[in-house]
Amino acid sequence: MANYLVAILFEGEHTAEAALSTLRDLEARGALKLKDAALASRPPASERIVVAPTSSGDAGGHGVALPPGGMAAPEAEVKQTTDKRGRAVLAGGGIGLLVGTVLGGPVGGLLVGGLLGGLRDKGIDNGFINDVAQRLKPDASAVFLLVESATRSRCWPS
Repeated sequence: MANYLVAILFEGEHTAEAALSTLRDLEARGALKLKDAALASRPPASERIVVAPTSSGDAGGHGVALPPGGMAAPEAEVKQTTDKRGRAVLAGGGIGLLVGTVLGGPVGGLLVGGLLGGLRDKGIDNGFINDVAQRLKPDASAVFLLVESATRSRCWPS
């Protein structure tokens, strides 16, 4: 079955979180099934005006007022909302235990299977999420969805 990757950017630091909450309600009603979801947000820039000293050697000690946009933007924050890795570790460990029992080393099979299962990430690419998060403007957010299925009639009733 095909999965659909959807990334939606919003103005407002917490807007994507509210949108994801609404999507979770739709998921609870059976309108859609999310395989993975993540949030990224960047807080608003400080409203302070910074006075920086001039480099012209001004003897009066005067500075130049920099607008808030002249300051470094606050760091973006990424939240993984669903972590499938725990189930992958359990599944990998179970398969490793089974194979290890057949081949004579159940503990080694369990450890190797669990390790391989934990490394397997079938969700949204973290590099993509981080790349978009770093490009967010201050006071903005984004929601990333890996949609497994959606029923249009349940999402948008006629």
